[in-house]
Amino acid sequence: QGSALGYARESTSVFEREMTVKRARPGKRSGDIVIENTRGHTWTVSVEPTLYRKWLDALLSAQNRDLERFYRLRRTIGSGAFSTVMECEDKIDTSRRFAVKIIQKKRFEMHHIDMFRREVKVHMSARHRGVVSIVDVFETEDLMHIVQEMMTSDLFEMLTEEVSFPEPH
Repeated sequence: QGSALGYARESTSVFEREMTVKRARPGKRSGDIVIENTRGHTWTVSVEPTLYRKWLDALLSAQNRDLERFYRLRRTIGSGAFSTVMECEDKIDTSRRFAVKIIQKKRFEMHHIDMFRREVKVHMSARHRGVVSIVDVFETEDLMHIVQEMMTSDLFEMLTEEVSFPEPH
């Protein structure tokens, strides 16, 4: 049941829904897609014929996402009240290293999980050399994995080398 936290945006959408996809399959009528989340709720959505294949492929891809299919966990970098951070490497290009923040969802109330999701959504839209980029996000019923670029030095070293970070133009 590996699945991903996904954000779908279409300019012609009637609504926007955020969910962890457990299963997606074609519906009974042409253009329909049946989506089931990890809580067992199902929705049938109707998609324009020109976008149907794109949406179905994206949802099928989301239901089969599992961190360990793409990354190999290495060592623990640190831990705190909200998460544990581990180093991981790309399984295809092992020279690419990342930091993965692992959040145990059962330790938090639902409004905290929603707060983490909003934080990820905002963070993914930020593009600045002073902000660590989010590379990937995976979510199961129990865990949220946030894969981020690995910092090459610590924050104190960066701040003592450069006093300010210029705004992008």
